[in-house]
Amino acid sequence: MDSPIGIRRLHQRSLHGRNRGRWTDFYQAYRSQIPPVEPIRGTIYNLYHLLNHFNLFGGSYASQVDSSIQKILSNV
Repeated sequence: MDSPIGIRRLHQRSLHGRNRGRWTDFYQAYRSQIPPVEPIRGTIYNLYHLLNHFNLFGGSYASQVDSSIQKILSNV
């Protein structure tokens, strides 16, 4: 797809499948130095939405907010 100024843009999706082995090696080396944080990251992202819902709708979300905070603090 061309941009308005005529420069062809490469879609990230079309490049993603190329050199997959090279990226796999990269991420294995990266993860060996820096441990993955995905499980707790999801809890942190979800906490943001729970806090918004707590602010909008009140007490029914309090226990979910509390348990998410406890889970995050136990992993720090």
